[in-house]
Amino acid sequence: MGKYLYGVIAEAADLTLPETGMDGAAVEQVTVGGLTAVFSHTEQEKYEQTRRHMMSHTRVLEQLLEKQPVLPIRFNTIAQNETAVCEQLLQARRAELFGLLDEVRDRIELGVKAYWYEATLFEQLLAENPPIKLLRDGLLGKSPEESYYERIKLGEMIELAMNEKRERDKALILDKLRPLADKTKTSNIGTERMVINASFLVEKANEPAFDAAVEALDAQLGEQMKFKYIGSTPPYNFVTLVVNFVKTAVEAA
Repeated sequence: MGKYLYGVIAEAADLTLPETGMDGAAVEQVTVGGLTAVFSHTEQEKYEQTRRHMMSHTRVLEQLLEKQPVLPIRFNTIAQNETAVCEQLLQARRAELFGLLDEVRDRIELGVKAYWYEATLFEQLLAENPPIKLLRDGLLGKSPEESYYERIKLGEMIELAMNEKRERDKALILDKLRPLADKTKTSNIGTERMVINASFLVEKANEPAFDAAVEALDAQLGEQMKFKYIGSTPPYNFVTLVVNFVKTAVEAA
């Protein structure tokens, strides 16, 4: 049976593992040289990336994080046996793993996303950009045919103004939150209305201050945009172990 891996933690004498993981399988551990890999037995070679499977993987990591620092392993990482886990992960990457555990110790990942309200966005752009309002007003009463090129120009001006507004609003948000984090990572936006998609590695002691800063931003900008605050997750955006297990000559045969 293969070993489906969730993450790596430091060896702990009083470790309490989550009861179940993928497909309800028991969660187990193997420890070498002060490092513990957490896994479940599986007969699968690969799991589909369904919500159920992703949530099972995440749930184990979040339960581990409640008690100790955890290094998440990429979803769908399966070793052929326990020996491979010990030799190719815990032993071969020992120094790297201890270093990464030091980086995330007493820290959590917090996520912030912000979206403009669609109902008010265009009016904000008009108010902030008089040339756009002037061109828009000049199109009133004109047919699409006779104002074709002007409408193209208007669309281009709106797109440019939107991008500039996003950069301003994004900078405002980061200026308030980045000083409270050890590390910050911004990811691609998912929609036109998204202003920011950012993750922050924050010391647990700074979490109340970070919460307060997000609340202050919501009070300041809440009429323009909606904030989505994701708190206390394993540090997926700062540490996700990629392990490519190699079969030995005996196993390959």
